Amino acid sequence: MPYISEVVKDLHDYSETGGVKRERECVMCLSEEMSVVFLPCAHQVVCRTCNELHEKQGMKDCPSCRSPIQWRISVRYARS
Repeated sequence: MPYISEVVKDLHDYSETGGVKRERECVMCLSEEMSVVFLPCAHQVVCRTCNELHEKQGMKDCPSCRSPIQWRISVRYARS
């Protein structure tokens, strides 16, 4: 029954973070789900709110790899 244990683990991770799985948490606020992809590096590390703050503060580099951000694309995570 490996599938059941995987579902239980997912539910545990989900409840611990208030609804967002830990690997999907925004690296800035640690509470919302990542929802913006930076291009060309393709890192998805921040939520929409933190992306707006990041951009308003004039930050032009990816917080993960420090490469210059040319585009910011809003996306939704779909579990496969």
